[in-house]
Amino acid sequence: MSSLIMRLVVNGVRGWTWLYTWRMSTTLRDRRRAEIESDLWECRGDAAGAPTLGAAALIVLRLLIGIPDDLGWRVEQFALADTLTQQGIALSARVVGAVLFVSALWVIDADAGRRRAASAAEGPTAVFDQKLEGIMTRRRADNPHPTVMRVPFLAAGLVATMGGAMLPPLTAQSAQTAASGLVYEAASVKPNTSGDVRVMLVPQPGGRLTGTNVTAAALIRFAYETPDFQIAGGPNWIMADRFDVVAKADGDPSVAQQRLMLRSLLTERFKLTTHTETRELSIYALTVAGKDGKTKPQLRHTETDCASVQSPAFAGIGPSPSNGPPPCGYFGMAPGTDVRSGRGGFAFRGLTMGAFAKLLVPMVRRTVSDRTGLSGYFDADFDFLAEVGPPPPPPGVTDPFDRTAFLSVFTVLPEQLGLKLESTKGPVDVLVIDRVERPTPD
Repeated sequence: MSSLIMRLVVNGVRGWTWLYTWRMSTTLRDRRRAEIESDLWECRGDAAGAPTLGAAALIVLRLLIGIPDDLGWRVEQFALADTLTQQGIALSARVVGAVLFVSALWVIDADAGRRRAASAAEGPTAVFDQKLEGIMTRRRADNPHPTVMRVPFLAAGLVATMGGAMLPPLTAQSAQTAASGLVYEAASVKPNTSGDVRVMLVPQPGGRLTGTNVTAAALIRFAYETPDFQIAGGPNWIMADRFDVVAKADGDPSVAQQRLMLRSLLTERFKLTTHTETRELSIYALTVAGKDGKTKPQLRHTETDCASVQSPAFAGIGPSPSNGPPPCGYFGMAPGTDVRSGRGGFAFRGLTMGAFAKLLVPMVRRTVSDRTGLSGYFDADFDFLAEVGPPPPPPGVTDPFDRTAFLSVFTVLPEQLGLKLESTKGPVDVLVIDRVERPTPD
C-alpha cells in the first residue's frame, strides 16, 4: 500500500511538470522535466530507510512549495519570448502566485502542528526545514537563463566547450586503462564557500590538474567529455556545491589521460558510478539550405590537402596569428579582426562538415549530426555569433560592439554559409549518474 502511495505521489509530480511545461519549446520542456526527475531522484535517495508515507508527504510538501516558483518560471519564459504583455505578467504572477503560496503556507503550518513519530523525525522530514531555503533558491540558480549566464569570452569559452568537443571520444579500452591504475599520485578535494563567481578548471603541463570553485557536474563533464545536456540523473548539489581540486600525476600525461585519471578520482572521492545508454532525443541535422545543394561563397573547399597533414583534428583556437591562421584544424577569429574597432568575425580553416557540426554543439545545446553530404575540408568566414560573442574589452575601455546586433547561428548559417540546422529526433548517448556522494574534505 505504501509503495503504491509513493508511486502515485511521484506520478503526480510528473503530471504537474507535464502540465506547466505544456506547449513550451522542446528544449525548455525537456530541460525542466529532466531537472524535476533529478529532484525526485534526490528525494528518493534522502528517503532511503525512512517510512514511505513520511517520504511521500515530504515530496508533496516540496511540490506545493515549488508551485509558485514553477509558475513564475513559466511566466518568465513567456516574457522572454515576448508572448505575454507586461500587464499579463503582473496579473498572472500576483494572483496565481499569491493564492498558491498562501495555500502552501497553510499546508506547512498544518504539517508543523501535527505530532510526528520519533522515527519520522530522524528521517528526511527532520532535515527538510534546513534545506527548504536552499531548495527555493537553488532551482533557479541551477538553471539560469542563457542570456544572463553567457560569458562571451572567446579564448576561455571556446576552449572549455568546443575544444573538448573536438577531441576523439574515449573508448572502452581507455576506460579499462583507468581501471587498471592510471590515477593521480596525489589529490586534494576541499569545499569552496567563498561565493566567488570565478571558476577555473585547467589541466597543466607536468601532470597537474587545478580546479577552483568548480562543481561536481563540471568535473564529470570534463572527465567524460560530455556536455551537460547529455548527462542525466544526480542530485541538485552537484550543480550547486563548489570545490577546489588539486591533483598531481607522475610524468607528463596528456589531457586525454588526465580525463581518465579524473574519472578514477571521482570514483574514489565522490563514489561516482555511471552507465551509458542511448536515448531518442531532439537533435539538429546540419544540412545544405538551398534546394540546389549549393553553398554560399563564404564557405569554400580548402586549398590544402588537410587529409595528409599530420596534425590534430582541432589545431587552433582564439585570435588568428599575425601570419594568418593555420590551414587545417583552425576555429577562431577571422584574419584582420580588430576587436577595438569592432571589425571582424569568426573563421575556420580546414575542417570537415562533421568537425564543424561538433563545434556547433555547445552553441545550440544539442547533438548536431552532419547530413550535408559535403565531403572534404572547408574554409569559411562569417560574422560573430550571438551564441558566442567576441571577448569583452579591457576594464575602462568602451565596448566597440553593439552586442544586440549579433546574429544567431540559425541566421548566420543559411545567410552566409548556405547551411541550416533542422530540428529532428535521433539517437543520443546519455551518461546516467547512478550514484554520487559529497566527498570528505582533506
